[in-house]
Amino acid sequence: MTEIAAVGQLEDRRQPTTTLEGWRRFVDADPPEFTLLADDEWASLGEDERTAYNEARVAHHSELVVVTTSAIEAITHQGRLLAIMGRFQRIAHPCTVSRR
Repeated sequence: MTEIAAVGQLEDRRQPTTTLEGWRRFVDADPPEFTLLADDEWASLGEDERTAYNEARVAHHSELVVVTTSAIEAITHQGRLLAIMGRFQRIAHPCTVSRR
């Protein structure tokens, strides 16, 4: 049986790297490791083990860091503007258009 390492999801989260303390912790920390299971290993997990494995995988990927650059700031700003401007727009979405 494959043993899955426990990953604390909320209590072990990093400080945001946008703060000096968070950046220092990020730089000083060892890189996180997560080993994907082979298909047959994953298939042999029980329901509880599979849930724990999937939660550990999601926790690992949610800790990825995006470094803020001028390009990321511009993209984020434009995305927010588009979301605000389009909040009350009604559009025809292919899934909602009825065919007659």
